[in-house]
Amino acid sequence: MAHPDANTNVGYGRYLGRAFARDGVIYMPGEGFLASSADDGKTWSHFDVDVEGMLYCVAQNPSGRFLAISDDCVLVSDGATWEIEYEGYESLRGVLYVSTRALIFGSTVLIREGGEYRQSDLAATGINAMTTSPSGTLFSVGESAEAFRSFDGGETWDELDVPGVDLNGVVTTWTGVLAVGCFGVMIHSVDEGETWERVEHPWGERHFWSIVRAEAPGTYLVGGDDALVARLTDPAADSLNNLD
Repeated sequence: MAHPDANTNVGYGRYLGRAFARDGVIYMPGEGFLASSADDGKTWSHFDVDVEGMLYCVAQNPSGRFLAISDDCVLVSDGATWEIEYEGYESLRGVLYVSTRALIFGSTVLIREGGEYRQSDLAATGINAMTTSPSGTLFSVGESAEAFRSFDGGETWDELDVPGVDLNGVVTTWTGVLAVGCFGVMIHSVDEGETWERVEHPWGERHFWSIVRAEAPGTYLVGGDDALVARLTDPAADSLNNLD
Protein backbone atom coordinates (compact mmCIF):
# COMPACT_ATOMS: atom_id res chain seq x y z
CA MET A 1 0.00 0.00 0.00
CA ALA A 2 1.41 3.39 -0.99
CA HIS A 3 2.41 5.84 1.72
CA PRO A 4 1.54 9.56 1.39
CA ASP A 5 4.41 11.78 0.25
CA ALA A 6 2.87 15.11 1.32
CA ASN A 7 0.19 16.54 3.55
CA THR A 8 -2.94 18.00 1.98
CA ASN A 9 -5.59 20.21 3.52
CA VAL A 10 -9.07 20.75 2.17
CA GLY A 11 -9.01 24.14 3.85
CA TYR A 12 -11.65 24.21 6.54
CA GLY A 13 -14.37 22.15 8.17
CA ARG A 14 -14.02 19.68 10.99
CA TYR A 15 -15.45 16.59 9.30
CA LEU A 16 -15.20 15.10 5.85
CA GLY A 17 -17.75 12.87 4.14
CA ARG A 18 -17.33 10.27 1.39
CA ALA A 19 -15.21 11.52 -1.49
CA PHE A 20 -16.10 10.97 -5.13
CA ALA A 21 -13.77 11.08 -8.16
CA ARG A 22 -14.63 11.46 -11.84
CA ASP A 23 -12.54 12.45 -14.86
CA GLY A 24 -9.51 13.37 -12.77
CA VAL A 25 -11.43 15.57 -10.30
CA ILE A 26 -11.94 14.67 -6.61
CA TYR A 27 -15.09 15.99 -4.91
CA MET A 28 -15.04 16.13 -1.10
CA PRO A 29 -18.12 16.90 1.03
CA GLY A 30 -17.77 18.10 4.61
CA GLU A 31 -19.35 20.02 7.43
CA GLY A 32 -21.04 22.91 5.64
CA PHE A 33 -18.94 22.83 2.47
CA LEU A 34 -18.09 21.05 -0.76
CA ALA A 35 -14.59 21.10 -2.20
CA SER A 36 -12.93 19.85 -5.38
CA SER A 37 -9.38 19.13 -6.48
CA ALA A 38 -8.02 18.60 -9.99
CA ASP A 39 -4.43 17.87 -8.90
CA ASP A 40 -4.75 14.73 -6.78
CA GLY A 41 -5.62 16.67 -3.63
CA LYS A 42 -2.68 19.08 -3.61
CA THR A 43 -4.94 22.15 -3.85
CA TRP A 44 -8.68 22.60 -3.34
CA SER A 45 -11.46 24.89 -4.55
CA HIS A 46 -14.59 25.42 -2.48
CA PHE A 47 -18.23 25.59 -3.55
CA ASP A 48 -20.81 27.78 -1.89
CA VAL A 49 -23.66 25.67 -0.49
CA ASP A 50 -26.58 26.89 1.57
CA VAL A 51 -26.32 24.10 4.14
CA GLU A 52 -25.04 24.49 7.70
CA GLY A 53 -24.86 20.82 8.65
CA MET A 54 -22.88 17.84 7.43
CA LEU A 55 -22.73 16.81 3.78
CA TYR A 56 -22.21 13.05 3.78
CA CYS A 57 -21.56 12.19 0.15
CA VAL A 58 -21.51 13.49 -3.39
CA ALA A 59 -22.23 11.49 -6.54
CA GLN A 60 -22.83 12.02 -10.26
CA ASN A 61 -25.72 10.62 -12.27
CA PRO A 62 -25.36 9.13 -15.79
CA SER A 63 -26.25 12.46 -17.41
CA GLY A 64 -23.42 14.23 -15.57
CA ARG A 65 -25.45 16.09 -12.95
CA PHE A 66 -24.20 16.00 -9.34
CA LEU A 67 -26.12 15.17 -6.16
CA ALA A 68 -24.90 15.94 -2.64
CA ILE A 69 -26.62 14.42 0.38
CA SER A 70 -27.04 16.30 3.65
CA ASP A 71 -28.83 15.36 6.87
CA ASP A 72 -32.16 16.77 5.75
CA CYS A 73 -31.80 17.83 2.12
CA VAL A 74 -30.52 16.92 -1.34
CA LEU A 75 -28.50 19.41 -3.39
CA VAL A 76 -28.03 19.28 -7.17
CA SER A 77 -25.38 20.90 -9.35
CA ASP A 78 -24.13 21.23 -12.90
CA GLY A 79 -20.62 21.28 -11.43
CA ALA A 80 -20.40 25.04 -10.91
CA THR A 81 -23.25 26.09 -8.60
CA TRP A 82 -25.27 24.13 -6.07
CA GLU A 83 -28.91 24.45 -5.05
CA ILE A 84 -31.27 22.60 -2.73
CA GLU A 85 -33.64 20.43 -4.74
CA TYR A 86 -35.33 18.49 -1.93
CA GLU A 87 -35.64 19.05 1.81
CA GLY A 88 -37.80 18.01 4.69
CA TYR A 89 -36.63 14.50 5.52
CA GLU A 90 -34.09 13.86 8.27
CA SER A 91 -31.14 11.48 8.60
CA LEU A 92 -30.14 11.07 4.95
CA ARG A 93 -26.69 9.50 4.52
CA GLY A 94 -25.91 8.36 0.97
CA VAL A 95 -27.03 7.63 -2.58
CA LEU A 96 -26.88 4.69 -4.99
CA TYR A 97 -27.66 5.07 -8.69
CA VAL A 98 -29.61 2.27 -10.33
CA SER A 99 -30.25 2.95 -14.01
CA THR A 100 -32.16 6.26 -14.23
CA ARG A 101 -33.11 6.50 -10.56
CA ALA A 102 -31.20 7.64 -7.50
CA LEU A 103 -31.85 5.80 -4.24
CA ILE A 104 -31.12 8.20 -1.37
CA PHE A 105 -30.86 6.33 1.91
CA GLY A 106 -30.85 7.04 5.62
CA SER A 107 -33.79 6.39 7.92
CA THR A 108 -35.76 5.57 4.77
CA VAL A 109 -35.10 5.27 1.04
CA LEU A 110 -36.10 8.19 -1.17
CA ILE A 111 -36.40 7.49 -4.87
CA ARG A 112 -35.42 10.31 -7.22
CA GLU A 113 -36.51 9.76 -10.81
CA GLY A 114 -37.01 12.36 -13.51
CA GLY A 115 -36.39 15.13 -10.99
CA GLU A 116 -39.31 13.92 -8.81
CA TYR A 117 -39.05 12.36 -5.35
CA ARG A 118 -41.12 9.65 -3.71
CA GLN A 119 -40.65 7.59 -0.58
CA SER A 120 -40.26 3.83 -0.49
CA ASP A 121 -41.93 1.69 2.18
CA LEU A 122 -38.68 1.24 4.12
CA ALA A 123 -38.49 2.54 7.69
CA ALA A 124 -35.12 1.99 9.38
CA THR A 125 -33.05 3.20 12.31
CA GLY A 126 -30.37 4.27 9.83
CA ILE A 127 -29.12 2.74 6.58
CA ASN A 128 -25.33 2.96 6.28
CA ALA A 129 -24.70 1.30 2.91
CA MET A 130 -26.48 -0.07 -0.14
CA THR A 131 -25.53 -2.18 -3.15
CA THR A 132 -27.13 -3.90 -6.12
CA SER A 133 -26.53 -7.36 -7.55
CA PRO A 134 -26.09 -8.15 -11.26
CA SER A 135 -29.67 -9.43 -11.30
CA GLY A 136 -30.94 -6.10 -9.93
CA THR A 137 -31.64 -7.15 -6.35
CA LEU A 138 -30.89 -4.34 -3.89
CA PHE A 139 -29.39 -4.86 -0.43
CA SER A 140 -29.12 -2.26 2.33
CA VAL A 141 -27.54 -2.59 5.78
CA GLY A 142 -27.46 -0.29 8.79
CA GLU A 143 -27.68 0.38 12.47
CA SER A 144 -29.35 -1.84 15.07
CA ALA A 145 -28.70 -5.02 13.06
CA GLU A 146 -30.97 -3.92 10.25
CA ALA A 147 -30.67 -5.33 6.73
CA PHE A 148 -33.17 -5.16 3.88
CA ARG A 149 -33.66 -6.47 0.35
CA SER A 150 -35.65 -5.14 -2.60
CA PHE A 151 -36.62 -6.90 -5.82
CA ASP A 152 -38.40 -3.92 -7.43
CA GLY A 153 -35.78 -1.21 -7.69
CA GLY A 154 -36.21 0.08 -4.15
CA GLU A 155 -39.97 0.60 -4.04
CA THR A 156 -40.61 -2.11 -1.42
CA TRP A 157 -38.23 -3.78 1.02
CA ASP A 158 -38.11 -7.05 2.98
CA GLU A 159 -36.24 -7.19 6.29
CA LEU A 160 -33.47 -9.80 6.56
CA ASP A 161 -32.30 -11.75 9.61
CA VAL A 162 -28.65 -10.83 10.38
CA PRO A 163 -26.37 -10.87 13.47
CA GLY A 164 -27.30 -8.33 16.15
CA VAL A 165 -24.76 -5.55 15.52
CA ASP A 166 -24.54 -2.38 13.45
CA LEU A 167 -23.66 -3.19 9.83
CA ASN A 168 -21.62 -0.56 8.03
CA GLY A 169 -20.79 -1.85 4.55
CA VAL A 170 -22.11 -4.23 1.91
CA VAL A 171 -21.08 -5.40 -1.57
CA THR A 172 -22.25 -8.07 -3.95
CA THR A 173 -19.65 -10.73 -4.78
CA TRP A 174 -19.29 -13.37 -7.47
CA THR A 175 -21.17 -15.81 -5.26
CA GLY A 176 -23.51 -13.65 -3.22
CA VAL A 177 -23.53 -10.72 -0.79
CA LEU A 178 -20.87 -9.73 1.74
CA ALA A 179 -21.52 -7.37 4.68
CA VAL A 180 -19.26 -6.03 7.44
CA GLY A 181 -20.01 -4.35 10.75
CA CYS A 182 -19.06 -3.75 14.35
CA PHE A 183 -17.33 -6.19 16.72
CA GLY A 184 -15.61 -8.06 13.91
CA VAL A 185 -18.77 -9.14 12.13
CA MET A 186 -18.22 -10.20 8.51
CA ILE A 187 -21.05 -12.21 6.96
CA HIS A 188 -21.70 -13.73 3.54
CA SER A 189 -24.91 -14.93 1.88
CA VAL A 190 -25.20 -17.09 -1.22
CA ASP A 191 -29.02 -17.16 -1.35
CA GLU A 192 -29.85 -13.44 -1.74
CA GLY A 193 -29.92 -12.78 1.99
CA GLU A 194 -32.14 -15.62 3.14
CA THR A 195 -29.33 -17.07 5.26
CA TRP A 196 -25.92 -15.74 6.33
CA GLU A 197 -22.66 -17.38 7.37
CA ARG A 198 -19.89 -15.72 9.36
CA VAL A 199 -16.58 -15.23 7.58
CA GLU A 200 -13.61 -16.28 9.70
CA HIS A 201 -10.82 -13.70 9.93
CA PRO A 202 -7.80 -12.90 12.16
CA TRP A 203 -8.84 -9.45 13.45
CA GLY A 204 -10.94 -10.31 16.47
CA GLU A 205 -13.71 -7.93 17.41
CA ARG A 206 -12.43 -4.68 15.94
CA HIS A 207 -15.07 -2.68 14.10
CA PHE A 208 -15.26 -2.80 10.31
CA TRP A 209 -16.51 0.46 8.80
CA SER A 210 -16.52 -0.10 5.05
CA ILE A 211 -16.06 -2.57 2.22
CA VAL A 212 -15.47 -1.76 -1.46
CA ARG A 213 -14.55 -3.63 -4.63
CA ALA A 214 -10.89 -3.44 -5.59
CA GLU A 215 -9.67 -3.26 -9.18
CA ALA A 216 -8.69 -6.92 -9.34
CA PRO A 217 -11.74 -9.10 -10.15
CA GLY A 218 -13.08 -10.91 -7.11
CA THR A 219 -11.11 -8.77 -4.67
CA TYR A 220 -12.53 -6.51 -1.94
CA LEU A 221 -11.00 -4.04 0.51
CA VAL A 222 -12.25 -3.76 4.10
CA GLY A 223 -11.56 -0.74 6.33
CA GLY A 224 -11.60 -1.01 10.10
CA ASP A 225 -10.35 0.24 13.45
CA ASP A 226 -6.64 0.67 14.19
CA ALA A 227 -5.93 1.77 10.60
CA LEU A 228 -6.85 -1.65 9.24
CA VAL A 229 -7.10 -2.12 5.49
CA ALA A 230 -7.65 -5.76 4.57
CA ARG A 231 -7.87 -7.51 1.23
CA LEU A 232 -10.50 -10.22 0.81
CA THR A 233 -9.75 -12.34 -2.23
CA ASP A 234 -12.27 -15.09 -1.62
CA PRO A 235 -15.81 -14.17 -0.47
CA ALA A 236 -15.96 -17.52 1.35
CA ALA A 237 -12.96 -16.37 3.42
CA ASP A 238 -10.31 -18.81 2.26
CA SER A 239 -7.75 -16.00 1.85
CA LEU A 240 -7.53 -12.78 3.86
CA ASN A 241 -4.42 -10.60 3.87
CA ASN A 242 -3.61 -7.48 5.86
CA LEU A 243 -2.18 -4.63 3.80
CA ASP A 244 0.78 -2.55 4.92
